[in-house]
Amino acid sequence: MKKLVLGVFVLTALGIGVLIFFKPQAVPEQTRIITPQIVTAAHESAQQLESRSSAFSDDMQTLVSFMPLLANESLLQTLSVDFDKDGYEDQINAVRRGADPEIILLVGLYNAQRAAYERVEEVRTGITQASTFTYTCLDITGTHRNALVFQGFLPSGEVDMRIFHGTRSRNNFSLTTIGDFRSDGTIFIQRVDRYDSYETLGGAGTSYPVWVYSSDMQTAEAADDRARTLDQLQTMYDWDSSRGRYMRVRQNRVPGQRLAQSEIQRIQDGTVETFAGFLEGLWYRQGAFYVFFDYANRVVVFLSGGSQEIYSWESSTLRRNGIYLSTVNASISNLSRMVDVSLSGIEEINVRLRDDVRMIISENTSWDGVYTKVSRKNESTLMRKQTQNPAADILAALTAQKEWTTDSGALIQFARNNYALSAPWGRDEGRYALMVVLGRAIIEFRSKAPTPFLEKTYQIAQDGEAFKLEPVTISPSRITPNGTANIILRGQAE
Repeated sequence: MKKLVLGVFVLTALGIGVLIFFKPQAVPEQTRIITPQIVTAAHESAQQLESRSSAFSDDMQTLVSFMPLLANESLLQTLSVDFDKDGYEDQINAVRRGADPEIILLVGLYNAQRAAYERVEEVRTGITQASTFTYTCLDITGTHRNALVFQGFLPSGEVDMRIFHGTRSRNNFSLTTIGDFRSDGTIFIQRVDRYDSYETLGGAGTSYPVWVYSSDMQTAEAADDRARTLDQLQTMYDWDSSRGRYMRVRQNRVPGQRLAQSEIQRIQDGTVETFAGFLEGLWYRQGAFYVFFDYANRVVVFLSGGSQEIYSWESSTLRRNGIYLSTVNASISNLSRMVDVSLSGIEEINVRLRDDVRMIISENTSWDGVYTKVSRKNESTLMRKQTQNPAADILAALTAQKEWTTDSGALIQFARNNYALSAPWGRDEGRYALMVVLGRAIIEFRSKAPTPFLEKTYQIAQDGEAFKLEPVTISPSRITPNGTANIILRGQAE
């Protein structure tokens, strides 16, 4: 009996051992770090791998909206910026919706708690031409508060610029209009210097004024049926903190030529081809600046000081007294230049340039000014003017005016070889000299003050009835702008 029980026990133990041996073993859980790897097939060549990497890079450069878009919204542009100053980067996108040609701006703020971008506001711009549309964010008021600014051409041909501040109230966010400008001419924001305390100490900075150039409607209406006066109005707007918006500060009239109505109708019949035909050829401005328009080959060429810049003529937009050109550098495809041309006379045009389509901020460039058509009749006269001393006329104009004012509020007087500057923050005086270097008028200041307001050397050029002083560095072979802000001198009578 004991042998039977012992046998049963042995058989049972063997059976249990067999079950344990064949049972799948449980593997204890372990924490593993998974590192993603790129697995390249053995037959993939280095050239194929490079091509694939290039395609991947191109895909990374495509526009991406971080906020959800509707099914009928198509993305045109994106702008990443900390709009509400909360330390997180937000996104403002330009879109079109369905068959509607109007460009719409979507404001998306980053919600740190939800780790997502939330659409909080949208702005219908009224602008339909993407090639003329640009927008950005900047502290335009000098209050360390970002403003949303957009600009473009309306279907009517007018330029529209609007400026918004964002306001947060509890859990709501809204946009408040602080500037609304519309013109048949040019609108731009002028950058001015801000003191070091603005950046380092967080103090208030000088606001950026907005300049609006428009036709003088009263003069145009007062002219008879046979003639019309092409006067222009220069209107300056600046930030008014008490009213919370931009208000008009001053307005100047720039006299234009009186043209026969038949001549205006011949040049401006409502078609790009006719106005481009009027522009066809070479135009000259004092200081040896040339612009060549070739509509047939869609080319605009800028020539000055032996250098030549060629731009392809991409698109054109007619406006009341001129045309707006969108051009791209022939050598650098991502360098855009906006060319604003207004009719000043039968053989005169007013040209203003703005490089980089994304930036609305602009200062008068060395190319800005009134150009005269170069023809066989006036070619010899223009060549004689070019060889004459341009400093003599500038000196006569500077000393003829009793006082000149700058956009920062300083007053400057020129008398013979001495100058005196007075401003709310102090005085500066000394001697100055006008000379011609490499065919350009140069003014040099020697200040008696330990911390002078003016730079040492400027290139000086006439801009209508004002003068532009561009800080430069002079070498034996070239004149180079040093990147400091320009100074615009305006007569007190303006």
